[in-house]
Amino acid sequence: MRGALGQTRSVTVARVGVLSGLSRVNSSAYLRLPDALRKLGWIEGKNVVLEWRFADGEPMRLPSLARELVQSTPAVIVAGTNFEAEAVLAITRKIPLVLWTALDPVGSGLADSLSHPGGSVTGLLWADPGLAAKMLDVFHEAVPSMRRVAVLYDARFPGIEAYLDADRTTAKSLDIELITFPVGRVEDLDGVLARMREIGVDGIKIVPAGAVSARLDRVLEYSSSRRLPTIYTAQYPIERGGFLAYSPNQFEVLGRVASLVDKLLKGESPANMPFEYPTRFELTVNVRTAQTLGIPVPQSILLRADRVIR
Repeated sequence: MRGALGQTRSVTVARVGVLSGLSRVNSSAYLRLPDALRKLGWIEGKNVVLEWRFADGEPMRLPSLARELVQSTPAVIVAGTNFEAEAVLAITRKIPLVLWTALDPVGSGLADSLSHPGGSVTGLLWADPGLAAKMLDVFHEAVPSMRRVAVLYDARFPGIEAYLDADRTTAKSLDIELITFPVGRVEDLDGVLARMREIGVDGIKIVPAGAVSARLDRVLEYSSSRRLPTIYTAQYPIERGGFLAYSPNQFEVLGRVASLVDKLLKGESPANMPFEYPTRFELTVNVRTAQTLGIPVPQSILLRADRVIR
């Protein structure tokens, strides 16, 4: 670019790193980040460059991918969840981090408080525990015959007990027996599913994070082979055969993540940027999966759904 006197003026190009424990194919929401940044004046290849790293469902790769990102000297890193953030923080606490899905950041030691994080991390919270109760209520409305429901989640999920307590309260009001199945390591999943099969359940609530997301194909195969309805706390598994999802609206989350990145690139400090709760949630129903499972989807669910996959 040349000024009035013919001098060349350099354009500063900001570098933004993105670290996801998922595969690229399961990260469709993340891949829309350039479009969201463009709306805020950050144009890829002109004044911003994005560095992408995907662990492809292999959490053991996160430390090396985080190191690669840090070595590329980004101004900001967008991390999928606490698991990705911890991989970055093990290397440096100088680069601002925006969490796409923050899980109990105070209890897990990522922040001093939600309103004043005090460190290098800010971002979007997943939801308050009341959403867990709402999910179970929607699940029961979709499959009212369920009497025993499993909850499958990574044992390291920060703050999980608050969500499980909300689940238990709702399950009791619905006359549902709730059984929890924590997964400690990726290699433990098959054993956990074997115990689930021995006990016998009518449906599964699945939190696809950490070890569970790493073996999502196995979880989908298990629920399909056992003809079990599922509800997920994220949208992407529904496109791959899950039954229901109830989670924060990804377009809202995308826009707010981009807004936080914009503020950080303009010099604001993450220490003073409060964590934010999403305000919009979406229900997705895979009718094809319901037909395969032999589940008649109630009209009330279809009318409430934000998206129906047929």
